[in-house]
Formats: sequence, C-alpha cells, structure tokens
Amino acid sequence: MSNSYTVYQIQPTKEEYDRINREGWGALQCPEMERMRAKQDLSLHGAQAYEGWMKHHFYAVAVVEADSLEDAFRLTNLWNDETRVYRMSAKMHSLSVGDVLFDGRDYIMVDTFGFKKVDSSVAEEVS
Repeated sequence: MSNSYTVYQIQPTKEEYDRINREGWGALQCPEMERMRAKQDLSLHGAQAYEGWMKHHFYAVAVVEADSLEDAFRLTNLWNDETRVYRMSAKMHSLSVGDVLFDGRDYIMVDTFGFKKVDSSVAEEVS
C-alpha cells in the first residue's frame, strides 16, 4: 500500500553558496548565513543537531508516493520512477540527512543512520 510523504528541505541560495566559496566555512557564523548553517549542521549530524530556530528554513519541495520511508528515500535517490515523485520545487535534491518527511501524522527526519521521528512539539512548527 502506497503512502504520501511530503518532503521538506532546506535550500540555501546561490549567493549563500558563493559566499562560502569566497570566505570559507567561517562565514557560517554571520547571522545572515543562518539557513546555510542549519543545512550544514543537519547534513553532518542529523537529528541530534536539530534546534528550534532551524524550523523556519524548511520548505515543502515534493510529495512522494511510496510504500515506506525507505522506499521514499530510494525513489528520490535513484530517480527510477519519477511518476511517484511530484516536485513542487525545481531545486529539490535527492533525499539526504537532515531532510524531513511528513506522512500525514508524523514528521520524520532522515538521520545519519535511518530515520528519526521528530518530537511533535518541534514538528508542528516545520512549514
């Protein structure tokens, strides 16, 4: 049985990437680089790095029709059945550590190994 999973990702801007390339990772300490810092921390450390301020940087980028979380991960990494992936953003990237899936009940973060359900008090604020 297929489920619908909404995919949320943090998507830094080209300007933020360009600044990192110019100035190095130290630029992440600047307040205007908060989105890039959230992306970097979650990509490296997964759910254990999640902090409440990061919630403002997640945006829905796709809906995946999948049989399980693992199937959703596979579909958005192999891209072998794009009829089951509805992209809401052209900038959507393959599902990876730090991204969030919503199954209609729970918000689940792709963790460094497997998946971790995000505490509902935090998850309700992901938008």
